[in-house]
Amino acid sequence: MGFILKRLKNFITYKKYILAACTLSLSLTIPYISYATTQDNLDDANQKLEELRQQQADISSDMSDLVSQIDDINRSLTEIDEKMQDLSDKIDDLSMQKEELDKQKTEQYAAMKLRIQYMYEHGSQNALDIILSSQGLSDFLSKSEYVTQLSSYDRRMLEKMENIITQIAENSDELEKDYASLDKLKSESSRQSERLNALLDSKQQELASNSDDITKFEELALQYEQQLEEERIREAEEAARREQEKNNSLNAGGNNYPHIDYTASDIDMLAAIIECEAGNQSYEGKCAVGSVIINRVRNPRFANTIQEVIFAPGQFSPVASGRFAIVLARGADSACVEAATAVLNGYINVDCLYFHAYRGSIDDDKLIIGDHVFF
Repeated sequence: MGFILKRLKNFITYKKYILAACTLSLSLTIPYISYATTQDNLDDANQKLEELRQQQADISSDMSDLVSQIDDINRSLTEIDEKMQDLSDKIDDLSMQKEELDKQKTEQYAAMKLRIQYMYEHGSQNALDIILSSQGLSDFLSKSEYVTQLSSYDRRMLEKMENIITQIAENSDELEKDYASLDKLKSESSRQSERLNALLDSKQQELASNSDDITKFEELALQYEQQLEEERIREAEEAARREQEKNNSLNAGGNNYPHIDYTASDIDMLAAIIECEAGNQSYEGKCAVGSVIINRVRNPRFANTIQEVIFAPGQFSPVASGRFAIVLARGADSACVEAATAVLNGYINVDCLYFHAYRGSIDDDKLIIGDHVFF
């Protein structure tokens, strides 16, 4: 341990360095299973999540259609209510007109009786008596004409009012029929609206259940992802332990190893992976990540080129995510290029084959440089 501190001096945050294998205890609700099985379970969980999200999209689309239909029915109901109100107002208006005409008819009938009473001054005479009591032919003709005209007037007025009342009644009947038709249409539309709202409620419950399932599978997928990471770290630590047992002669960090042959492309790729993994770390942290890459190139268990080591399946997440390709295309920043060049020229500051993000107290017995744990 002492020679590591001496080599790293004040650049490295050093807590403890151990290459012995250790057993990690997972705080997951799923049981420990092999790496391959965990990956299969994660793939199944992600596939189920994709299916559930598609179901959620389908349910949301159905709900949108139902809401649109309900809105259309509600607009139709509003129009029906307006038409029914208009018909009701017209029916009320006709009813008032009929009442007024009935009143006029009654008044006309009363006036006619008064005139008849006036004609028959004593109330016991009739039109024939008046005519027979005429004084001469001229008087007879005059009285006869008067009685005829008066009777014709009353008859015309009463017939006119009767016709108007009859017409009003017919119009009112037609309006009542239209009102009844609208009322029936309103009832049918209301029942349809109730059915659609019930279906919408059902879809909302289905969506809520679907959302709960998505949450559960997201949590399960996260658990599998965490377990995969723990298993990867466990396997890496075990590989490091075996490597240390096979070659205890490896020196610790800081030694100036002979530089390896490299090209400009090697510098670009090493600098890009350093920026992706340790762009926010100190110079020593950047060199430590680069040292891991070079240590693997020199180790027979790994590929013997920088490119093959970086692109090895399942080793570096920035490669899988596509971020490495973006940084490589634009070129890494100068600090990462400087660190990559130093490592390629022999500055290997950690004798490790693996690293991962610091996880708290669980990693306090390992070599820690900045935000990374090396082993």
